[in-house]
Amino acid sequence: MIEYLLSGRFYGQNTRTFNGYKNLNILSYDKYKKSTIKEKLEKIKLLNEYYKILYSNINKLDIYFDFDGVIKDTMRHCSYLLLRLHGIDINLHSKFNVEDEKVVENFFKSMDWDYLLNASSEINEAISFIKLFQESVIFNPAIYSAVNSVSEMHKKCIFIEKNIGDISKKFNAVHTPKLAVNNTDVLVDDTEYNLENWTGVPIHFDNGKDSMYYTISDFGELYYLANFNPESNNMEINMQRIYTKK
Repeated sequence: MIEYLLSGRFYGQNTRTFNGYKNLNILSYDKYKKSTIKEKLEKIKLLNEYYKILYSNINKLDIYFDFDGVIKDTMRHCSYLLLRLHGIDINLHSKFNVEDEKVVENFFKSMDWDYLLNASSEINEAISFIKLFQESVIFNPAIYSAVNSVSEMHKKCIFIEKNIGDISKKFNAVHTPKLAVNNTDVLVDDTEYNLENWTGVPIHFDNGKDSMYYTISDFGELYYLANFNPESNNMEINMQRIYTKK
């Protein structure tokens, strides 16, 4: 889809300018990957303006963003506190005994989520990217987070509404699968379990671990995976790129 913009066919000739940019090759994926996170945000803003001209009344692509480890780096704080207070390494979860499982479960249920949400850092300008998705004519973003308690869900809702605004939110209990509505729905998640059980399009968010799934390190990369299907009037994911991981 972005290749269409770069080809010059949209304007008729490459010398035409768009929002002051004469050389739109700055939007190529290779150049995007080499950009700083701030530069990436500016490029996505430019793409939003382009798509507003090109597309109207199309069926947007539903994208669900995980919260912990994708938007906010909450798990790093949890790992540190668990190890310091209880001597439990959360990264060895598969080796937990029953007693440790109960400790971990109670730990998360009693967590001060006000503290955790404020103390943890935002990952790669995730909130700024989501706001650009909200302004987009091609994406319909939502938050899909696993929670350990009603209190955690409530605190996350407050945080999301304060920092992101009006956006659809879905929650599932920890250790239960996240469910897609349509097979075109995209889930961006850092947890293999959630991706394995997703019946839509699974996208792995880079957490430093190898994954069998297509991996991104910032949300803007999704713009380079999007592809318009004129027959269905749907915005979709380019599955060829997903399968080849290119």
